[in-house]
Amino acid sequence: MRTRRQFLTDTAITAAVGWVGMKGASAADMGVKVQPQAFGPRGSKYEAVIPDTLELADRAELSVNNLTHNVDPDDYYYVFQGFSFAPDSKGLSLQDRTLDITGKNLRTLPLLRTVCGSTQGLDIQSGMMKTMLKAVADDGLLYYPTPGYRIPDTSYPAVNAIFSLAVENQYAVDGDKQWLETINKLGEALHRIAIRVEDRAYYPPECTITREGKWYGTPAASRPFLTTLRKSRSWIHRGWKAA
Repeated sequence: MRTRRQFLTDTAITAAVGWVGMKGASAADMGVKVQPQAFGPRGSKYEAVIPDTLELADRAELSVNNLTHNVDPDDYYYVFQGFSFAPDSKGLSLQDRTLDITGKNLRTLPLLRTVCGSTQGLDIQSGMMKTMLKAVADDGLLYYPTPGYRIPDTSYPAVNAIFSLAVENQYAVDGDKQWLETINKLGEALHRIAIRVEDRAYYPPECTITREGKWYGTPAASRPFLTTLRKSRSWIHRGWKAA
């Protein structure tokens, strides 16, 4: 079995030829399949008598139910991170909605469907993928389309990387080589925005970048340690700014 590193190396080489001609095209026009049936489990089913122990398939089915229902289809499929069952609670925590986790849902669902064969929420999964593809701009970065846990119209490197892994898993499901072009486009953008200092490179922690290349600390997540980070010249002279 190939490692994830080997897979990414192979796909980067495969997709490199298509990258030049793809610049300037939106991710929504890449031709990848985003119809619900494209996300269904592959293979066959059979019944068997097994020991009466913890049924992993049942647990996977419960997870499919959760990961297709903790998102808001009416607002870019942002994930609700928290909720409360308290009598005086409003239920879902709107201030904690985030696109950070939507890609994690997409990354996990293919494996869960393989385990249990569930076809529940295929339309939701398709909608999540379509929304995240549309959020990828011409420059290759995925930008937040609406306010939430992060600053709108900025891009968080980790979300781009997580979405790449989700696309990789979907490629493993249907083998559509257009997914490889999406991975390559995201990878090229992440390579471009990395901050390089001598022999190392990094992304500012808990920070997002604007279309103009300015870094901003995420107010909800990074406020406690922004003061320390401001003292680093390697951040200041490269345009980093606290929100």
